[in-house]
Amino acid sequence: MSRSTFDDLAVEFQIGLFETAVKLGRDDLALLADLAELYTRAGEYQKGLDLDNLLVDREPAKPIFRYNLACSLSLLGHVDAAFEALSHL
Repeated sequence: MSRSTFDDLAVEFQIGLFETAVKLGRDDLALLADLAELYTRAGEYQKGLDLDNLLVDREPAKPIFRYNLACSLSLLGHVDAAFEALSHL
């Protein structure tokens, strides 16, 4: 098994684990932030963006959440919105 295949499987496993935790009612900002990052690593940019928006809504003053939101927006081609998100840092 190649390194990249192993890494992809690990990301998929973690996504499944974290999604299960969320479905079971675990409402932890760190967990949601980690899940958003995993979605992005898996190329599921819209899911990552959705969580980044949620995180910024819940903790608008946290710079890392705004930075991650800007990254997700730029990955989806929303460059102006990404700069707007960064302007609130």
